[in-house]
Amino acid sequence: MPIDLANVTFHVEDGCLVMSAVARGGKPYRHACPLESFTAVAQELDAAGNDGITREQVHKRTGIPWTRINVAITFLFERSIVERTGRRGRLYVPASSSIVEDALTEYHALREKGPPG
Repeated sequence: MPIDLANVTFHVEDGCLVMSAVARGGKPYRHACPLESFTAVAQELDAAGNDGITREQVHKRTGIPWTRINVAITFLFERSIVERTGRRGRLYVPASSSIVEDALTEYHALREKGPPG
């Protein structure tokens, strides 16, 4: 089930992309994705091109933990760098001609913005 982006925020902390959200029961949670993992996910999405790729395929190819993949893809989707398509929106395709460049631009812009507050 896709995450409700209305309840999600992102910031960069200690070199990690951090996603904060509120679960259905009202309990807040956070997950982090180090820059190295974030970049690897963006590279996999870029390499897949218009054929698209699933989270499962990214995990199988990289061995990156699921929560890191989810943080990275949710951020890229929220920033309109990738789109969901296919059966039940499980396939991710580029919405941008340069996924890695756009992903890193958004990451560093968020890092420069500083912590929430």
